[in-house]
Amino acid sequence: MHVSLSHLKALKVFEAAARLASFTRAADELCVTQAAVSHQIKGLEQKLGFSLFHRQIRKVALTTAGENLFRILTSAFQDIEATIRDLRAHAAQSASLNISLTPSLSSKWLLPRLASFTAEFPNIELHLYHSISSRDLIKTEIDLAIRWGDGKWSGFCAEQLCRSHLIPVCAPDYLRDDLPLNKPDDLRHYTLLHEDNHAEWGQWLRAAGARRVNSNRGLIIDDSNTLLLAAMNGQGIALGRTPLIFADIKAGRLVCPFDVSIPCEQSYYVLYAPAKEGHPAIRSFRAFLAKQVMDEASMTPASRLPSSRAGKGRAAPAAPSPEG
Repeated sequence: MHVSLSHLKALKVFEAAARLASFTRAADELCVTQAAVSHQIKGLEQKLGFSLFHRQIRKVALTTAGENLFRILTSAFQDIEATIRDLRAHAAQSASLNISLTPSLSSKWLLPRLASFTAEFPNIELHLYHSISSRDLIKTEIDLAIRWGDGKWSGFCAEQLCRSHLIPVCAPDYLRDDLPLNKPDDLRHYTLLHEDNHAEWGQWLRAAGARRVNSNRGLIIDDSNTLLLAAMNGQGIALGRTPLIFADIKAGRLVCPFDVSIPCEQSYYVLYAPAKEGHPAIRSFRAFLAKQVMDEASMTPASRLPSSRAGKGRAAPAAPSPEG
């Protein structure tokens, strides 16, 4: 059945005039002139075929027909408002959220925590897309991204997720009894695993006071996941980013032979378009991420990186400096 909405604007004007018992006050509320209100109501009366108001000097009063129409309109507009509120509330809780993030952060940090998000927001459906490219951020279907960088992404809001440190990690059975790691210079007897280049190991060795270790040697791997897998498989000692190594250390897959850590120059950032800042699902997910970081920061270093001796004559694994 076709429903004509030709009277809708005039009915809204009538509802305001009837509720306020004044054409002038209705004009103020609707931000139009008093003459415009009078014109709309007169036109509505002509189309309906009956009068809505008794017009008196400086005041108006509803006719019986006007009272009946006002009562029905009031109920109808209230129903419309209530329906819109319900739909908005449902939209805030029922949505799909497309998230682009790096594979290493996804597998090592985010995925183990997602169960708590889905439990709290069961109607928000998450779609995870893995990439390290910044070009992917311009895709319209991506609602939020997490990237490693310096916080400078043109056209996007960038919120620092967490600061990271680098600390040596390796498999528990990789360390040898005949070559104990009592001091950083003892690393000269072991294979160093590098991410992208040799620079970070050079920085760590200088911070640790090592003088006899050649940082320009060892396997270079351009992926954090693969780097840590190589360390877990006993292929060498890697510098692990603190957010990515906690779960593996807690599970005993990795240990820290030294407690010296250095801050990373870059960080993980949450990125989204300014126009999407108020999106309810995006707000909920940003708050979830912030809570995860805060909960992790509130843990003691010992609980984040539990101590367990790597072997006879070796330094016990210790925690890195707490992240900010």
